[in-house]
Amino acid sequence: MFLLQAMPAGAGETALRLPDEVTTFADRRKPIQALYQSYLKLIEYGWTLEIVANSEPEGTTAALPIIALRSPLRGPAVWILAGIHGEEPAGPNALASVVDDIARLGQQHPVVLMPLLNPQGYARNWRYLNVPIYSEAIEGHSVGDSSHLLPAPEKSGNPRAAAASSPEADAITAFVLRLSADYPPLYSIDLHEDNLINEGYVYSQGTLGSADPLAIEAVSVLKDNGVPIKLGGETRFGEPVVNGVIGPVIDSSIDELISSKDVIVDGRVQSGPAARTVLVFETPAAALTLEHRINVHAALIRRLLSMIAGGAPALAHAPSPPEYGIRLQEAWITLPDGVRLSADLYMPAGGKADGKFPVLLEYLPYRKHEGRGRDYPMYSYFVQRGYVVAAVDIRGTGNSEGRLIPYEYSDIEQQDGEVVIDWLSKQPWSNGNVGMFGISWGGFNSIQMALRNPPALKAIIAVDATEDNYQEDVHFIDGAIHVDSWEMSQDLDNARPGAPDYRIDEAYFRDRFDTDPWMLTYKAQQRDGAFWDRASAKGRYQDIRIPSFFIGGWYDGYRDSVPRMLANLKGPVKAIMGAWSHAWPHDPYPNPGMEWRYEAVRWFDQWLKGIDTGILDEPRFAVYVRNWHAPGPYLEYAPGSWRYEDGWPIARIRNQVLFPQDDHTLKSGEPPATTHLLRYVSSIGIEAGGPVMWWGDVAHDQRPTDAFSLTYDSEPLAEDTEILGLPRATLAVSTDATRANWFARLSDIAPDGTVTQVAGAGFNGNHRVSAREPSAIVPGQEFTIDIEMHFTSWVFPKGHRIRLAVNNAQWPMLWPTPDPMTTTLRLGSGSRLSLPVVPFEKRPVPAFLPPAKDPAMPGFETLDAGTSSGYGEISSVDRNPQTGAATATATNSGGYRYPWGTERYHETIRHDVTDSAPNRASVLGTHRMEVDLPGRKLLWEAELSFKSDHENFYYSYRRRLSENGKPLREKTWARTIPRDYQ
Repeated sequence: MFLLQAMPAGAGETALRLPDEVTTFADRRKPIQALYQSYLKLIEYGWTLEIVANSEPEGTTAALPIIALRSPLRGPAVWILAGIHGEEPAGPNALASVVDDIARLGQQHPVVLMPLLNPQGYARNWRYLNVPIYSEAIEGHSVGDSSHLLPAPEKSGNPRAAAASSPEADAITAFVLRLSADYPPLYSIDLHEDNLINEGYVYSQGTLGSADPLAIEAVSVLKDNGVPIKLGGETRFGEPVVNGVIGPVIDSSIDELISSKDVIVDGRVQSGPAARTVLVFETPAAALTLEHRINVHAALIRRLLSMIAGGAPALAHAPSPPEYGIRLQEAWITLPDGVRLSADLYMPAGGKADGKFPVLLEYLPYRKHEGRGRDYPMYSYFVQRGYVVAAVDIRGTGNSEGRLIPYEYSDIEQQDGEVVIDWLSKQPWSNGNVGMFGISWGGFNSIQMALRNPPALKAIIAVDATEDNYQEDVHFIDGAIHVDSWEMSQDLDNARPGAPDYRIDEAYFRDRFDTDPWMLTYKAQQRDGAFWDRASAKGRYQDIRIPSFFIGGWYDGYRDSVPRMLANLKGPVKAIMGAWSHAWPHDPYPNPGMEWRYEAVRWFDQWLKGIDTGILDEPRFAVYVRNWHAPGPYLEYAPGSWRYEDGWPIARIRNQVLFPQDDHTLKSGEPPATTHLLRYVSSIGIEAGGPVMWWGDVAHDQRPTDAFSLTYDSEPLAEDTEILGLPRATLAVSTDATRANWFARLSDIAPDGTVTQVAGAGFNGNHRVSAREPSAIVPGQEFTIDIEMHFTSWVFPKGHRIRLAVNNAQWPMLWPTPDPMTTTLRLGSGSRLSLPVVPFEKRPVPAFLPPAKDPAMPGFETLDAGTSSGYGEISSVDRNPQTGAATATATNSGGYRYPWGTERYHETIRHDVTDSAPNRASVLGTHRMEVDLPGRKLLWEAELSFKSDHENFYYSYRRRLSENGKPLREKTWARTIPRDYQ
């Protein structure tokens, strides 16, 4: 008997007993003794050897050990497997040749190596145990079969097989589950061959699927090393191949086990290894020599290990693992004036839960008690990884005391916020470091608190938020007045007391019900200036000194802040730009989403725990590049791909200039001077605004709006053309009125004629000199405007055309200017379209995780989720062709069940305008909020009328409260607000 002696760290003497006879092979693969001798070099680096099983199938005379080696470092690990099928010798031989590379990786990262899982098959050239040949008709016993542990597709609570297919399979799979506790597989690599294929491919079994950047890179490595690759079609098993990669398949293999979120052990479902990257490489055995295949697999392993070690993606610095439970604790935070703010504290439980933790703050007016159904699952991700998460109701909202803040982002809110941050940092369970995060309002005030730099605030993450409150918030967009679904619903929500008691008394009426609606305040602030500056970071980026992370979506109205923040902040800054709308990326619309909280934990670990997570070593900007899709209004999945960029601006972007021509084409040469006229039609623009009436909302086919616009189309493109940035329309214009808006839209015309909006923006002509000091337009006087369209990404496909459309209305998104008019666009006088074209460059790809499964908060249930956006969406449009009158109606309704009762809401917003008299536009809105409690029914109602004439806006608002059908309170507001160049 041939013995290999080894002294693994802490394991005592280990002897690998192998046959004395050294078998040689015609294909010149290494004898099995030489393979094991190579693998055991890892012992010299402090690795631990374990004999997983002794394989001695029926008909054999000598047991051969199945071994595993693991590095001294524990934690999320790289797993490397080979030799499951014995007649596939290239993998085990390649691993023997790259042992030193594996050893170097093991000095920095946890690694598990299982290099020869079927030594009997290797020695006898068997695929299955006891089976000397391979055949589809033979039911052999695979050492990698995991059917006895994997849920049956049709019955997820039952395994696919009653027992393991062989003792070896039972031992190997049990070892995988056991070792996963200390070495959870983050990346798994399995080397295979197939003598029945002529082209290779890569199975990507992990949570990242066919989008896994390592799978994509592996295809490139295989091609670069002379392996013919199957880029499309199907495998011999009928699985679809896309660019050389096959997404997750059900095959009961060891690889499926390593990728599985759930396994069944002794009849009970438990968490599986759930590796995010599980790659299986199939190289054609018959088409390539063994030496070639060994070299290919060695090159593949070296490249992938290099990428992993280099942080693309960065395994070197895995974030805090999930090791805690979660418990909810209520608290009061007392302010200097005696008012108390209500806080929900989501605390780590179990584990080392008596330690000190960083605190993450979400600070909102959105009623955290009712929000627990959202907060508990979302916060659990952070709490499980060693963070306290605090949800705090802003003064005068939800369950907090005090008088309602006078408007959004007031000095009162921010001063209170500093007290909250200080309080959180000084609690006995706090390590003194606080981070802020949030979407929309929570993102806004995270940025605003970063401007104030309270000592304990160490980092922020702002999702779908902006630092330019005048041009981009819901009250005014691009300098024009906007009436928003959120404004109306929030003004009623502000009038409600805290749950579950809903206490109705004189203090409640004084501090909430009777307070002025916020909309009334905002509609009087029609020009940029000091009112907006107080809470805007734009123009004072130098005041943000703490690390800041920004996340935006292409279908969200606040996305422009992402490139500005990257370009202007001097401290540590990162950004992600995805495909979603105004939504959390882990719960996206449209798809694809990603697990942003994994990146958030890495960010907060870096700054609040002092752990070098490697996140700063990665490129600063991850962007989802959009490919063409058909127009909306709804979009389940936005096609495209992820890549990293170093930041913003991107140096390789080139400005491509196209000029509108007299024949309504777009070309590279400037045309002779000529003028195009356009009649103002105030009721157009619904298609450009999308269902929610925001820039970036998934817009309809643009043809109905384009019919009343000046349009200019390019020739069909000779090649795919990518843009990334802020397209710009420079227009030489004039009008015969004193007030006018212009809108420029960039669209993609498909060969079938459909028109998909790519970008756009508006421009208030009275702001042509300054939005702070607007002035009347001189009729007939020409001037030039630069319309910087909102941030966008798009790949125009070959054969499609690019369209520039120009018009003067985007109703009902933006309020019409008051006068009928004709505007002019002068061509050949500098009017042009500038596109930020991105030349191809091979860039690294982020390895984002898919959204995780979150626990639910018992007692909280959504009865009706309402619209996909959560806001009133356009549900009908009526036009009278005889009068030119148009009505657009937006609706939304929904309901929730809480432990204390149910809540239902309904809103209707009606927009009206007449083309012949655009000054007399109007909005009529109603909103109802009904709360059913045991023996008590509360109903809050609001009615809004917002109208205009040539000189003024007329605001009228009524708020009512009744209990069990009996009126308790009613209050009305009526104001005349002068039009200030709107």
